[in-house]
Amino acid sequence: MWMLMVYNPSRPVLPTLLPKEASKWENVRMKRLIWATIIPVIASCNVGGSGENTQNGLWLQLGKEHSIPGHHTMISYESITYDSRCPSDVVCIWGGFAVAKFKIVRNNKPDFFELSTETGGDSNEIVIYNYRIKLLDLLPYPKIHGTPPEQSDYKAEVLITLL
Repeated sequence: MWMLMVYNPSRPVLPTLLPKEASKWENVRMKRLIWATIIPVIASCNVGGSGENTQNGLWLQLGKEHSIPGHHTMISYESITYDSRCPSDVVCIWGGFAVAKFKIVRNNKPDFFELSTETGGDSNEIVIYNYRIKLLDLLPYPKIHGTPPEQSDYKAEVLITLL
């Protein structure tokens, strides 16, 4: 690459590219701009792979059944069976975890399973009836001050993927 130094006493010395080199660098900048725009768009697309998302972040209320569209399957959040999570108004060394009980009904046949908020391992997801069901969140967190949440106050966020 050749650079031509132009001296002008009223301006500081700046390198100036020759016209042929300038157009080459403009093309490189334009290509980078196009790729910088296209890559995030492509990355945000769900291209499927082995599964198809049927729901994203589905919130289940206690005892209310939710139909999985087009699949004659119902899912419901039944109860909290264990909760040792750190209260929201306290700082803890260990975050703890909670376990929620769910029911899935297909062809009038109910099956029950439990999922944990504990990260790592496979305790927060299950594969059943060709669905992967993953527990994403469980609210509310317990509190030290005030009244403890009732079972009916809880709601569970699950991600359901058709395999």
